[in-house]
Amino acid sequence: MSDMLSTAFVVLCFYNGFFYLKTSSLKSLYLVVIFGLSAIMTRYATFVVLLPLSLYILYIYISRKEHFKHLPFFILTGAILLLPHYLIRYENTTEFLQHNWLKSWSVQNFYKRSFTTPDGTNYNFLPNIIYAFSSLFHPRYLFSGILFFPFLFKNFLKKRAVILLTLSFLAYSFFLSGIPFQNSRFLIVSFPLLLIILYPGFQLLAATFLSLKIYIATGIATFVLQLFLCYLALKPTQERNHLEKEIAQELIPYQNAVLYSFDMDVALQGRGLHFEYQNLWQQEYVTVHENSLLLFNSQKFSRQWEGKNPMKNWNFISNNYRLQVLEELPEGWKLYKIISPIE
Repeated sequence: MSDMLSTAFVVLCFYNGFFYLKTSSLKSLYLVVIFGLSAIMTRYATFVVLLPLSLYILYIYISRKEHFKHLPFFILTGAILLLPHYLIRYENTTEFLQHNWLKSWSVQNFYKRSFTTPDGTNYNFLPNIIYAFSSLFHPRYLFSGILFFPFLFKNFLKKRAVILLTLSFLAYSFFLSGIPFQNSRFLIVSFPLLLIILYPGFQLLAATFLSLKIYIATGIATFVLQLFLCYLALKPTQERNHLEKEIAQELIPYQNAVLYSFDMDVALQGRGLHFEYQNLWQQEYVTVHENSLLLFNSQKFSRQWEGKNPMKNWNFISNNYRLQVLEELPEGWKLYKIISPIE
């Protein structure tokens, strides 16, 4: 995934941006351009995170009236960094702006918990607006972060860096709120900024209420609890990995056949199993091969994919062909043999 690399570029951009604001360092200004555009070229969405900082640095750059002679070199540096994007997408350089999530962005999505997209209907526990700020309390991030947030405002207006960091975090969070999709991975990009924002609050809280012994004990307990919550949050991924291994092992004897499937077929390909894969999401079938295989989990997909190709194809095959269950697999998955059409 590109998230960690883009996050590293974002942090480096902010670090050099603050250094430039403090010292007017020409080197730092170049590094702001380099790391900022590198972040955007790695993940386009980081543009939103970097926008407040970039606008403020541009304002300072113009108001200080220095380093103007380097402007052509800044432009040249930016053009070089943008060149890969142009070479890869030269036929349509703005195609990424037509992404379905961007086209479907809406303030109305702030309050929604379920979305119907090309990925089916997704049902979420939290409304989008709360999910977008969940790095403040999500166990994969900083579950105790929301406790430190009120202390941020004690010296809020006295710290320019905190204001810029907060504006960037808010801009990105509200951007995520309008997207008709939820994935906690998207929160990574702004998470380091949140840690920096909250750290003074943590220091103030610790200095006010905790003795050294309590401070150390609380730190250890919080660290252990955070690890435990991370384990719980990552457990579904571990269980999915185990499921893929188990199903792949069961399907080894059936290789070199036509296999109709959805979701699990990607995992099987990644584990080196040789089938003639026919994906049930990519198209709606009007006929299928006799004596081929079908790997499906109708219970799992019936709600999310109702009215979409995976369930349409399942209903078509199960209603029009004789099926023989070859394997009862874990978590409701079944391997069928498609015998012949029903007369």
